[in-house]
Amino acid sequence: MGNLQVVNHNGVNVISSVEVAAMVGRDHSDLMKSIRKYTETLHSANLPSETFFLPSEYQNSRNQKQPCFLLTKKGCDMVANKMTGEKGILFTAAYVDKFHEMEKVVTQQLPQMTPLQMIHTMTDEMIKQDKRLESLEDKVNNQLTLDFGQQRMVQNAKNKRVYQLWNNGTINQDILDTLPKVHAAIGRDLKNAFAVNSFRDIRKHEYEEAINYINAWRPSLV
Repeated sequence: MGNLQVVNHNGVNVISSVEVAAMVGRDHSDLMKSIRKYTETLHSANLPSETFFLPSEYQNSRNQKQPCFLLTKKGCDMVANKMTGEKGILFTAAYVDKFHEMEKVVTQQLPQMTPLQMIHTMTDEMIKQDKRLESLEDKVNNQLTLDFGQQRMVQNAKNKRVYQLWNNGTINQDILDTLPKVHAAIGRDLKNAFAVNSFRDIRKHEYEEAINYINAWRPSLV
């Protein structure tokens, strides 16, 4: 039983088929043939053999690389289920103990936290996540400009305001003596108010503010 050694392979606890063969008194090449048949059967049933057996290599006594398999706990279960008698019982007892020992070591290495500490940790992670989302939202808001529909609404609001002021006599027509000049004035003031080169560059989150500005706009020369 002491010959078995559970190792961590890419985050998965496994045992080498070389050690398994030695433990159960089988020739390694014979065990490899059996495992290959198991994997073929699993593949034919569209089941992932990698959760049972992982292809690998080992160095023999001559320092030559030879193929082997790494058996997960499920792989050991499958091999053990094909065995009978004392060797099967001893092998089952050995790999169950070894996997249990490995899991116990991993658990002991994990930081132990009280329920209150766990709550604090979860709360901190939630706060960090919220801050990341807020940061992302700020970036989006500062980068997205008016969409086509909003641009049309802004343009319509400008036209409506110009004609409204023109028709009710609010505008000093001696200074802004044509509608194009009034359109130019509201366009210029809107761009200055939002620090953009074109009203189309107004940021999406400033849309409502832009509409309110237009609705309240009066030319400076009246």
